[in-house]
Amino acid sequence: MKAYFKTYKFQLIAVGVLVTASLFGAVPLEAAVPLFVLAAATFDIKNIVNQGRQQESRRVEYHYTIDFTKINAGAGLAATQDAEFGILPAGYVHERLDAVLRTAEGEASTLHVGVEADPDGFGVAIPMNGTINAKAAVGAPAFTGGEYFHVNTPIRAQTPAAAATLNVGKIDLTFAGYQVDTTLEK
Repeated sequence: MKAYFKTYKFQLIAVGVLVTASLFGAVPLEAAVPLFVLAAATFDIKNIVNQGRQQESRRVEYHYTIDFTKINAGAGLAATQDAEFGILPAGYVHERLDAVLRTAEGEASTLHVGVEADPDGFGVAIPMNGTINAKAAVGAPAFTGGEYFHVNTPIRAQTPAAAATLNVGKIDLTFAGYQVDTTLEK
């Protein structure tokens, strides 16, 4: 629970301020509700995702293996559901996302990879039914080389609207970039 508050501290504070302001009539209550709804992913799978990190000097790679057979008791992710699978640490400078399909879904399906505010910021419509053990296309993501994350940022996998359920596939995701020392920021 402590990790939840640490991860979503900003969202929880913002919701608290808006709810308090709505109680005094300063803003409508509807302004606070959407923030609260968006605060958590459909599933938190950080504990079941294989994670790794490699670093040389400032160059860093964060590795995640998502096995959709382990999400939601084997039911996987249905359309528009998302799963928080990791956290990019403060000071991460994004260069690219590499995706390698390990087990195909068996039917046409895609995956978005992003953050709460931009669900397909890192990967757009990544094909989940392609050649296994081969690099999968990540589309044209919004976060291109040089995107800086100054706070710990939860990352999510999402099944696009009207997409097939992801419940068989397995994919490796590697975030490649640089790690800067945030204590040096002024």
